[in-house]
Amino acid sequence: MNYILGLGSNLGNKSDNLNQAILHLKKDVGLITKISSFRTSRPEGFYSTNVFLNCCLEIQCHLTPIKLLEAIKNIEKKMVRYRDWE
Repeated sequence: MNYILGLGSNLGNKSDNLNQAILHLKKDVGLITKISSFRTSRPEGFYSTNVFLNCCLEIQCHLTPIKLLEAIKNIEKKMVRYRDWE
């Protein structure tokens, strides 16, 4: 199954954060078949002085959507992802 994922970082070394996330996805989830260039964007829906660095990718794997979400959350934990609403 192919999935399209959007990645974003607004803290620390944003480019390194995205590259690390991509490496984790390759290692832990599946084959990345396409990846966009990195683009900057302003935050939407909340206030922050930090701009985002974003990209999209297509990944091929045999995980169900729920298992993919679990794998992504595990990668976020490895990378010490902080969410103030959890």
